[in-house]
Amino acid sequence: MVKMYKSMYSFKATYASALSFKEGEVFVELTGGKSDKNWYFVASQDGQSGYVPRNYMSEISLTTAETYAHVKEVLTNLNNNSSVTVADKKEVGEKLEEINRSFSDTLVNIQYPSSAYGLRSKGSKDSLTSIRSSKKRAAPQPPIRKPQERSSSEGSEQRSETSQSPRNSPRPSASSMDTTTTNETIPEDTESSLPPFNLKLPKAAGYFDAQKLVRTMSQVSQTSGTSNNDLATQEVVTVTYQHPPESCHSKALELVELVRDSTNISHEASQAVLQSVLESLVASHKDLNVLVPSLQNEFKHQLFENESDIQSSHDFTDLVNLFDELTKMKEDDQQRNWMLYEDESIIVKNLSRVCQTLQNASQDICRHVLSRYKYSYVQNLVEYYQMETRWSIRKILIETFTLMCSIDNAIISLMLISVLPLEVAQDMFENSEEVERLKHSSVILTILFSQGESVPIHYMEKQLGSSLVTFLLNKIENSPELDKEEEIADSFMGLLASYNLQFEQPTDNIVLQCLAKSTNAKIFTEKLLLLLNREDDPVEIIGPRLGMNSIHKLVLDVFSSDDCISHFYTNDLMVLIDIIARQLSDLGPGMQRYTYLEMAHLVLVRSGYDEHLHRLSDLKVCLQRIQKEEGDTIDKTKVTEICNTFTCFQIN
Repeated sequence: MVKMYKSMYSFKATYASALSFKEGEVFVELTGGKSDKNWYFVASQDGQSGYVPRNYMSEISLTTAETYAHVKEVLTNLNNNSSVTVADKKEVGEKLEEINRSFSDTLVNIQYPSSAYGLRSKGSKDSLTSIRSSKKRAAPQPPIRKPQERSSSEGSEQRSETSQSPRNSPRPSASSMDTTTTNETIPEDTESSLPPFNLKLPKAAGYFDAQKLVRTMSQVSQTSGTSNNDLATQEVVTVTYQHPPESCHSKALELVELVRDSTNISHEASQAVLQSVLESLVASHKDLNVLVPSLQNEFKHQLFENESDIQSSHDFTDLVNLFDELTKMKEDDQQRNWMLYEDESIIVKNLSRVCQTLQNASQDICRHVLSRYKYSYVQNLVEYYQMETRWSIRKILIETFTLMCSIDNAIISLMLISVLPLEVAQDMFENSEEVERLKHSSVILTILFSQGESVPIHYMEKQLGSSLVTFLLNKIENSPELDKEEEIADSFMGLLASYNLQFEQPTDNIVLQCLAKSTNAKIFTEKLLLLLNREDDPVEIIGPRLGMNSIHKLVLDVFSSDDCISHFYTNDLMVLIDIIARQLSDLGPGMQRYTYLEMAHLVLVRSGYDEHLHRLSDLKVCLQRIQKEEGDTIDKTKVTEICNTFTCFQIN
């Protein structure tokens, strides 16, 4: 019996003995090739002969007339194919002629109208294209054969197991995988003169729809009266086999728990996700042994590699539509001038959806949308913040700006020179007792100053100069009445540290100038030492940043000014020396240890260390250990400076 195969996937051959093909091509198996359990020796539709991987193929069933017509077409194509050698044409042609001769007796008394099949390059519409590629399943036990068939079969199987890959080409590996269900298509009507219909069932233990099977077998037994003209409109009955319910149930629970642990979503959501994924896999009609490993490999890489992938995504479309809608609202003269408040819920809803998408979508998609038209979407929202007075909308706008900055650092620079920081600072001045408002405003300003970029000079003369620093210092010492947990003091310390990053020289530092003029900085000094002890950097709201820790810089800057040091009590200075001694003992060579050495030098010089000699022995041990390290380093240079300044640290 001639076997026909249809490719389920595309394949690119890397060896001369193999054939390349695309999904949906039909092949006829040839005799004479090496027996191999992973390869078929076939002829393609254009007459080329070679080997194709078995796990890329699905065996198909054609009527005798269709097979005869297909083989005849392959013969014609073979003779017209100039790329096939004369020797191969002769060899393959003889095998195909032999196949057609085997059908001649069967077809002699049967008249098949050519319109019933209409075979084209990819097979007939009613047969080849209707054959569905079922999922790969474990091979059923071989059917019982006659003694002579068994002996010849066993001999061929032994030869197959001991032989190498065809023409020494590697074999594609296919891992065994159980599938939940498998389908077989069974024609309900057949022509009585055709070969008898055999219903093949897997002999492995399993469950299937018994009623459907009985009905199908009954229909098969009644096919003797069916005419040939009905072949093109045969009804297809599907028999479904399933694994034991208890096995599937335990595996389903295991998968749901795996999704729950990995994503922290609810049980119902995990189950819905798995159901959608499995339905998609089943609907693809692909061999899972090939598809699943390929998908695993894809997930190891960036999925959105080019602009077309990004623009075809659902998140891209959603974001663009939302930003376009918000732009229309911003440009709505009626909304802007008359302040109709009935649009508030719509605006808040759209902004909330923007925030949700920016949080959950691919960062590549978000960056692509935000940077469109030279960041026009970002600029439109900044302008909308300026014209909007309702806090409910301003609040969610600030949250949106925070997410944007976390996605693309270029947006931070863009917003810093926009009107946004001026508007936010002015809002803080006008609503100095509203805790939530102050906290949100502090967060976005901290982010905008976090890169250490200089604020435009003309902004310094307005809301972003000494008026801002003085306001922050006053609120740190005198928090709003409703701020029971000192949240404003903590937020404003981070904002001051972030604002201080832009000043390279102490003489130009507005923070030091305002701090020196302040009459009270008790809370400021306590918070500064607390942050230093924790090794926190409150500026890193949206993630790690390059450069020196903002608290380290603030401490160094403060102790470079005698007027600022006056705010520290003696006990504060001793606590600071304790922190420095601990860090010098724990840290190895590097910029962080050098920063603490520089800090130690400043504090010891400015605090009158000769009067109390706090932690002298500990500091001396740390400095001596550094001095004995190999090589000439900046750490050793700084230690030498400290020892030359204080004779108590000199090494004998």
